[in-house]
Amino acid sequence: MGKNKDTHIEMIDCKCGCGAQLNKYDGNYRTREFISGHNNRKYADPTEYQRAWYHRHKESRKELMREWKKQNRYKCKWQVM
Repeated sequence: MGKNKDTHIEMIDCKCGCGAQLNKYDGNYRTREFISGHNNRKYADPTEYQRAWYHRHKESRKELMREWKKQNRYKCKWQVM
């Protein structure tokens, strides 16, 4: 089977859930499912990474806020100290 540029290229959605489309077959006529780099995604929602990070570091973030509060770094510059 020779390569024919006039054939219809079938497009599919990336399986990671990003919504991007890609050719169903690569240059060697192998089926593709993911855009390069998207096959290692743990979460379908891109913002889930940030929510998971905040959840994992909840206690350390609270401690950091306590330290900032002690040093009055959270106050605006125009507030009277």
